[in-house]
Amino acid sequence: MKLPFVFVNVAMTADGKLASANRRIASPGSPGDIAHMMELRTYADAVMSGARTVDLNDAHLDPGEARYRRMRRRHGLAEYNIRVIVSGSGSIDPKSDIFKKRHSPLIVLGTGRISKRRVATLQRLGADPATASSIFLTTATDVVSMGAFLGLATIILL
Repeated sequence: MKLPFVFVNVAMTADGKLASANRRIASPGSPGDIAHMMELRTYADAVMSGARTVDLNDAHLDPGEARYRRMRRRHGLAEYNIRVIVSGSGSIDPKSDIFKKRHSPLIVLGTGRISKRRVATLQRLGADPATASSIFLTTATDVVSMGAFLGLATIILL
């Protein structure tokens, strides 16, 4: 793949959700789906997720087991990908498992709503808080949602 290159791997049901009403994800798919997701990560410089997904589902955003890390090396990438959490206010549970693994950079992308106290907490936990305008975050989430919706509609209608 030539750089720059962006790809999105999204899983959701027809109603646009992946999680149940309690916001927990029972499974991100079949074993084949999970293997495909991990193989895609072998090409990714970074893996991004929303804060609630990380908090509620023990998402680590890492490349997985050793065989996937070896594949990353063969693709000319670092053994571990950069991990990115999107949270407008930087509200991530400090007890979340993602802070326990410090094998790769962890960036928390938020807006100007992140308080100085929360920035200090995130830095103490090993994260690198970065701010973007709220319009950037809104646009990013809207583009991914609309793309997934239209893709699903195309599959159903054709």
